[in-house]
Amino acid sequence: MNLILIKLGIRNVFRNKRRTLLTSLAIGIGLMSLIIADGFILGMKNYMIRSVTDDYLGHGQIHHTKFLKTNKVKFIIDSPEEVEKKLSADAKLKGYSPRTISSALIASAEGSEQISLVGIKPKYESILSKIKTFTTMGNYLEKNDKSHILIGKKLASKLKVGIGDKVVLTLSPIGGGDLSQELFRIKGIFSYGSSAFDNHMAFINLGRAQQMLGCKGCIHEFALKFNDLVNLSLLFEEYKNKFPADGHLFENWKELMPALNSALELTDISMAFLAAFLAILVGATVVNTLYMALYERKFEFGVLLAIGTRKRVLFIIIIVESIALAIGSIIIGSILTIIFGGMLAYYGVDYGGVTYASVPLREPIYMVFSLKQFIIYPLGLIIFTILISFYPIWQILKIPPSKSLKII
Repeated sequence: MNLILIKLGIRNVFRNKRRTLLTSLAIGIGLMSLIIADGFILGMKNYMIRSVTDDYLGHGQIHHTKFLKTNKVKFIIDSPEEVEKKLSADAKLKGYSPRTISSALIASAEGSEQISLVGIKPKYESILSKIKTFTTMGNYLEKNDKSHILIGKKLASKLKVGIGDKVVLTLSPIGGGDLSQELFRIKGIFSYGSSAFDNHMAFINLGRAQQMLGCKGCIHEFALKFNDLVNLSLLFEEYKNKFPADGHLFENWKELMPALNSALELTDISMAFLAAFLAILVGATVVNTLYMALYERKFEFGVLLAIGTRKRVLFIIIIVESIALAIGSIIIGSILTIIFGGMLAYYGVDYGGVTYASVPLREPIYMVFSLKQFIIYPLGLIIFTILISFYPIWQILKIPPSKSLKII
């Protein structure tokens, strides 16, 4: 009996093939839009996280507990040799980079600018960040470059200097006293596409930076990059327990960049609003289509009820119709998603260097497919279609058979 009802429901869907096809196409386009939007937002989030962590920040950082709050160079990491020893022995780390960070004045014959001067170990930094990759003019620093410096493209333009030109760095040592002033030659010019980097940052060798700061072996920051990003939150907690809480502050990229994290959370909210909007459109389409299809068969339902057919049987038939309509829409939507989503996954969308949440979109954003998109959203569509069909079913079945047969 149930198999017969299912066959009747499916057959009824194709009574008006054109209307069924157009309705399925409309719902399928809505499903496609939802999946593509989800995949594109997922691709953008992945790119932004990868861009921020790979460009310079790393997946996490270690500082003195007061350094980030005050930006004072005197707050250096306690026992940096012990910290580095633990990091170098950790197989979970892909790389780490020790850094000194200080405010400095850079001057040329044409002018001067206030910058953030970062002391790095070139080999370590090239594994953790993309400074070497983004050095588009000249060359990257080497271990023995005691008097060479990397500066940003926009900073070089302001100072009107190029590769091989000399600049003077002036900074205040950790212990106070006379200012430390040294002459450097520009070895490379980098371009991150971010004003924060290209206008206000410069890099020199770590040993030379420590010498200018007057602190042998001092470190302000360890930037970390892990191999396993799936369990990143667990690794963060593990590292927080590994280092003394009173002397070291371990923070992940979300804590270091709360504005970006908030922007990514906002995209999830936007996705929820988009899903709700598309659900309203799909719901209106389903209600309209089912109501029209059922109202045209009002006489048929009246006859069935008059000869003793139970309303439960008619209810099952109509529910099968709505499920069949949803499945047809899912098939069409999945085909459209594979075609158009595949194009976005292959070609991507180039934003031409637009900056979003302080992250420059230098590369095309590609759609990311996931199994969830082809399980959760179609399943949700079926459930939603069934629920939304209750209204037209209730409207039709509450009509007395005598009225449906036009007896009165």
